[in-house]
Amino acid sequence: MNQIKTLLCGAALTAAVATPALADFPIANGGVLQVGVALQDAGFFENNGNVLFGMRFTLDRNVTQGSGYGLILDSFGSFDLGSDTELALYTGDGLQILAINDDYDSGDVFDAYIAAGDAPQPNDPFNGTTRQGNITNEINLLAGEYLVVIGPYNTTWDSFDAQDTEVENFQGRGEWLCSVLLYEIPAPGSLALLGLGSLAIGGRRRRA
Repeated sequence: MNQIKTLLCGAALTAAVATPALADFPIANGGVLQVGVALQDAGFFENNGNVLFGMRFTLDRNVTQGSGYGLILDSFGSFDLGSDTELALYTGDGLQILAINDDYDSGDVFDAYIAAGDAPQPNDPFNGTTRQGNITNEINLLAGEYLVVIGPYNTTWDSFDAQDTEVENFQGRGEWLCSVLLYEIPAPGSLALLGLGSLAIGGRRRRA
């Protein structure tokens, strides 16, 4: 079973920030992602409170198509309290936005999802709706540091160096959870060798 590592964000801000910079909201440090270990971050949206949360993590390997590694970023919002989640991925310094996603489910919990490398691609009709331009929820990532930012609905994502990321018309309260998971996908040849090894062991047992 995967070990779960939970990081709680810092105290909420006392007032909503319309055009925040990186220093304006809590950022947890997740460190280097370990294969098969889910990194989680949790928080709470509230009227006139903190409306953005962030989590940094480091990849020590490339996570690209054909690399044999997949990475999934997923944020879940609780809507019985009137919130939802939108998700953005930046370079570690916040200067370049790489991928975004809005929620797309219906019911009590809405879900925003970003896939990297050989992760299964999300079937999401709201792909990239929180910002105009050629920004997707599918991305290839090179080794390095990254910043995940979670916001409520109507968040407009852009580069933090320009301080033009906006959270508009946020009303309501709601819990959220963000999860980052890096996993290894066995190569087809490895699976075949594993199968042959199992047959060999079975053959020895029958001969014995």
